[in-house]
Amino acid sequence: MVDEIDQVPGEHELPLTFTDGRSNITSEAPLTACATIDFATPVWSRASTLAPVAVIQTYNPAQKLILHDSEAGYTVWTEYDEECDVQVPADAFVTCTSQRSRGYSISVPVDLPNRPTGRRSSLPAKAELYYQKAKYWTLKNTRPKWFQRTFEYSCYVLLLALVYFFLVGKPLWVGAIHGFWYVCFVCLALKAGTAIFWGVAAFYAIAPLCCLFQPYPVFDEEFKAANSEKAKETCLLIPCYKSEAAITATLEAALNIFPPLNIFVLDNGNSPTPFDNTQNICKKFGVRYFWISTGSKIVAQFIGCQAAAQFPYALLIDDDCTLPKNFPLRTERIELGTKKRQVKCLGYAIASVGTGGSLGTMCQQAQDLEYKLSGMGRYFFGSWGSASFPHGAIALWDREFLSICFRKHPGFPISEDWFFGHVARELGGRIQMCNEIFVKTETPPACVRSSKQGERAGYGEMTVVSQRMTRWNFFFVSRIWHNSIYLLFSWNLGFYELSTKIVVFQEVYESLVMMCFPVVTPVLMATQPLFTTYITFAVIGMYVLTVSIFNEFHLRRKDAQISRKVVYLYYPVYKSFLRLVNVWSTYRAAYMYARYFRGRHPTIYQNEKAMEILVRLIEQDHLGILHEASVVSIQV
Repeated sequence: MVDEIDQVPGEHELPLTFTDGRSNITSEAPLTACATIDFATPVWSRASTLAPVAVIQTYNPAQKLILHDSEAGYTVWTEYDEECDVQVPADAFVTCTSQRSRGYSISVPVDLPNRPTGRRSSLPAKAELYYQKAKYWTLKNTRPKWFQRTFEYSCYVLLLALVYFFLVGKPLWVGAIHGFWYVCFVCLALKAGTAIFWGVAAFYAIAPLCCLFQPYPVFDEEFKAANSEKAKETCLLIPCYKSEAAITATLEAALNIFPPLNIFVLDNGNSPTPFDNTQNICKKFGVRYFWISTGSKIVAQFIGCQAAAQFPYALLIDDDCTLPKNFPLRTERIELGTKKRQVKCLGYAIASVGTGGSLGTMCQQAQDLEYKLSGMGRYFFGSWGSASFPHGAIALWDREFLSICFRKHPGFPISEDWFFGHVARELGGRIQMCNEIFVKTETPPACVRSSKQGERAGYGEMTVVSQRMTRWNFFFVSRIWHNSIYLLFSWNLGFYELSTKIVVFQEVYESLVMMCFPVVTPVLMATQPLFTTYITFAVIGMYVLTVSIFNEFHLRRKDAQISRKVVYLYYPVYKSFLRLVNVWSTYRAAYMYARYFRGRHPTIYQNEKAMEILVRLIEQDHLGILHEASVVSIQV
């Protein structure tokens, strides 16, 4: 073991005692070539860094650095802020270098070979270690019931105090509501001040119209051959839940593009056995099937990302996404490597459809227009910098970068796509959009009430209100904090940060507007009723004009127009209603945070169930068996 030394910059050669008791510190110690692993710098587990002799990994809380023999290559894994002892085989020569205040650099004399072309995931060999850490985290951070209740009710009291002391105030002081009423009633500058909000709203509404959709790809033999080659390097990850009815169409479409063994169906639920017949359907198609015994989409994606370690690219789709035959795999737009300011994720434009790919109800057609307009906005900002996040229904990733994103993802089971985008931008990865085609995905058929029965755990809520209230809008309030920190302190995208921060500011602005709406709107209607009415209808008119231009010009060029009856009659009412739903869901979320955050939420790497599943996956040697063409169904 390595003796502990003071963390002083400089190089120190330390005696290493091996398992046979020998020391390696001799003046004749051979040193043919030297590769350095810096523990103070996060390393993205590149399999091509060193020689094919060993694998280095850290171990916390035991805090050991262990060298393992590996035929696959010499891979470097490091942890943040860990000081590690060293345990090495008897035939190795290692010198330790004290570097900075956060860790060691380890220099290993090895012969450096040519860089291998393959890439491997770093996690599998560390799964047991992370599982032990996750169990320790669960034991340490599980809050007792009395603490959870105290925390929850304290939050309720704090919310009531905030409402009274800040908004009401009387008789202690003039509250914010009364003060705002006085300003609106007396001050004449209010009308001129609305120009600021007009300008901001107009910019975010009109800017996406300044770009055009990309043309449809030419579906010829050359395109199919190129797409087929790209598909060999890409894994398709499909998290699903009770998907027996939907998965057949999804797999039939996917097999037109991907080889069967590149498709990973990640069935999940809180049960030791599958809920339905999805496994047999997957077996019929010859694709890889996993049963993951914890109901979490992000855990399923994590397991799939690690199981597909041999692929450089990963395409994540929902279980009801049907890929068109001319689906372009634009892997050439993904920039592999560890440098910042590179494109690491490519989202795709999506289209809302009804059951079986039909046109659907008027509500589904309105969602279709909404999704396509949202995709155009992401395409615009992604062209200049980075989109805020890709659609959760489909996204193409640098698989290794995605694996890194799992490390920083907070692990929340909802709004996982937003947090993926947030983490990717923080790490310096750009997110762009491909709008050459529209990928069809089934959406809720009604706003408020639906005739459909059943539940699909968020993959396909039965109503739009349920979808927005319980999932999409839940973190509207907390994202103000995340986005504010990003706006102030994250600059890893360099020059691309300018346009990226503009779109991130839009999210902050939108959340603040929704929080202020219940206070500002009634006061304005009471003090300036005519002016407020004019402004309201003017804003609605501006958005109607925007969507009409988008439908009549942009979508016409793609031969994807929405019915004018939907655009001009249904859509304005639909969006106005959803604006009220968003406001209500924002306050509902603020209230629900007390219950949601009364318990600690583990990240993926702190999630004991996720790590246990990965350990079981490796213990059954699935990662090795997956290379065999005969394996088509795997249960975890």
